[in-house]
Amino acid sequence: DYSAMAVVGDAIKFYETVLGGDLARRCNNELVLKAGRYLSQVWETTLGTSEDMATTMVMVGLPTCLGWDWESSEALKWRLFDEFRIVVQYPYPTEGQLWLRLSAGVYNYMEEFEILGRAICDIVDELEA
Repeated sequence: DYSAMAVVGDAIKFYETVLGGDLARRCNNELVLKAGRYLSQVWETTLGTSEDMATTMVMVGLPTCLGWDWESSEALKWRLFDEFRIVVQYPYPTEGQLWLRLSAGVYNYMEEFEILGRAICDIVDELEA
């Protein structure tokens, strides 16, 4: 189905004119950086993306007790969905821990990232109990 490709030009025009492309990009960037800083502080980890290189996505480290390989990545992805109804991409395992990719769009708000933060903290608390 090529219909998505057929409307790319109109989608870009809509984004630029209706959403105010520069404003939307700036708001998305500010939100994802705020969320990344918040989550790395709550989880006592670090950002894996330089803030000056971030656009609408950043990587944030997950607590090491959650694992470090693809098996633990898959388990965490499905646990977040099954128990908390949170959808994430597969956390990426590297450097002895999992890294979560955050992205922000005009439809996201900070409270969603706070919910994710609490869910991870609940899982960590359970694992460390």
